[in-house]
Amino acid sequence: MNALNQRLADKINQRNESSTLRSLNINSYAVDFYSNNYLGLAQKKFETPTHFLESGTGSRLISGTSSLHHEVETLLAQRFHSEAALLFNSGYDANLGLLQALVTRHDTVIYDEHIHASSRDGLVLARAKAYSFQHNNLQHLEERLQKAEGIVFVLVESLYSMHGDLADLKGSIDLCNKYGAHLIVDEAHAGACFGKNGGGRIEALGLEKEVFARLLTFGKGFGAHGAVVLSSQLVKDNLINFARSFIYTTTLPESSVYRIQQILTQTDFTILQEKLQENIAYFCALFGIPNNGSPIQCLTAENIATLRIWEKNLKAADIGIKCILPPTVKAGEERLRVCVHAFNTKVEMEEMKKILL
Repeated sequence: MNALNQRLADKINQRNESSTLRSLNINSYAVDFYSNNYLGLAQKKFETPTHFLESGTGSRLISGTSSLHHEVETLLAQRFHSEAALLFNSGYDANLGLLQALVTRHDTVIYDEHIHASSRDGLVLARAKAYSFQHNNLQHLEERLQKAEGIVFVLVESLYSMHGDLADLKGSIDLCNKYGAHLIVDEAHAGACFGKNGGGRIEALGLEKEVFARLLTFGKGFGAHGAVVLSSQLVKDNLINFARSFIYTTTLPESSVYRIQQILTQTDFTILQEKLQENIAYFCALFGIPNNGSPIQCLTAENIATLRIWEKNLKAADIGIKCILPPTVKAGEERLRVCVHAFNTKVEMEEMKKILL
């Protein structure tokens, strides 16, 4: 075996030995407690007009911008109370482009230690001075802000993807105002689940004018595809001109953009959110855990082996579930990530408890 293949094999063997090896599996379970399809909108069907293209045909700056793209970006800005909106192909692309385009090596970025990997990758491209603060610890955030130099950005998620807890958005805004920092809020997992229009926790709390920029993704609660950055027009203009993940890629096709439009205009988010919260409350009461209103709930065990057994037993009962292991979470924070949906039933939750206990 040559040196490169040996190195690659060693990395896989290390993962295997630590019980953290990843693989791709075709998943089709009768019961869903693992997808990000929180409101069940992925199953919603729309008849796409035949004149809409199924391919993006090119980048937004060449052939990829249609009147529909402009219409939906205008709709997004209006619905979510933002001066401007810009579509991206995914949340990963949006986080990458937002940070790479706006942040420089002269700036300071302070980020919650649990932010998405896409934000971390964006910081690498930005080459800024970047410092983490302890998860959801506003005191530590303030200590970081007191020492920050230059233009300062703060990055948080409104709902954290692997732990399911909620950020103190009002507290974060107050600190950013106190120290003149610019707050960027990733609402990937809060979108559709919170807010009258599905605009996330920022909309639900009426804080739209208090943040520098926010990001929503459509491939989770909205049951579609793509993402949007909500910001000022000046920020949007900079993204169009400097965000490499926006400029150098084929755009979302009209068929995908049309689905976003239909989801936004044909969905009663309030009814689905009420059902989701009802199920979250039942799940938390059933398992005796605090209810924070998050669709992402977590069950922990003493070791990875136990989590693997739980996962195996649930899947054997045709219940889709997923263990979250290092490096996605820190060692010692391994967990069974349970996604509660508006469409889950009490019987399904009770069956899960029977299998685990």
